[in-house]
Amino acid sequence: MRKTQTKEKQKNDHIIKDDVARWGIAAGIAQAAYIILAVYSLNVLNDLMRQSLGVVSFGFILFLLFFVFSAVLTAAFVFGRPTFLLLEKKIKEAVLTLLVTVVTLLVILLFIAILILGTRGV
Repeated sequence: MRKTQTKEKQKNDHIIKDDVARWGIAAGIAQAAYIILAVYSLNVLNDLMRQSLGVVSFGFILFLLFFVFSAVLTAAFVFGRPTFLLLEKKIKEAVLTLLVTVVTLLVILLFIAILILGTRGV
């Protein structure tokens, strides 16, 4: 009976570790995709940001609204799943998910930096 329980626990632990990796990688990729989309959108909306509404520049308003929205969305991508796991008292899984997310973002950053440096011939 004990061997069966031990095997089931090992199987559950393996599933949880796979889940942590999947959620972390997905959060990192989602965050990187959002950053790329945000940069592209800001470049496209550059002309709109230069227009003004009387005394107040429309660009500043748009930028601040976008900044707040980005902060909320980034917090959801990066800290959403770890917070959920913390509320379930799964501290180790929460930390691992956050760590995998950060490592995924670093890998994407390095990949993009290598692409940029490679195209410049440095």
